[in-house]
Amino acid sequence: MRAALARAPRTFLAIVFGAAEAESEAVPRADLCTYLQVATRDGTWWGLGLEDTVKVVVDLDQDDLKRALAAQPDVVEVEHEERETFQVVLARVLTADEVLARFVDALTSAHREQARQLGITVPE
Repeated sequence: MRAALARAPRTFLAIVFGAAEAESEAVPRADLCTYLQVATRDGTWWGLGLEDTVKVVVDLDQDDLKRALAAQPDVVEVEHEERETFQVVLARVLTADEVLARFVDALTSAHREQARQLGITVPE
């Protein structure tokens, strides 16, 4: 988990508001995990959720986060169930910390890609 946070930007900007407002609702890396949820039935099926505070750092109407989750190791299937929830099926059992780390990596990837598309520089 520490490695995933170390790869994440120092601050996740509120890019859904555009460049002019990106820092207004920014989420510090140190606080990110308090706004993410992971839950499992059996260690291979996972429900992932984002609280409202984090929904401003990535546009969930785009498929960037879904694609980033699908690109993570051991992911077999990803479904974007509702605006802020995803179902992820894995090829093998993982711990909650391992899944949370992959969630952070996927969120980081989607955040950086969407910021790039908007011409917003993400602080490292």
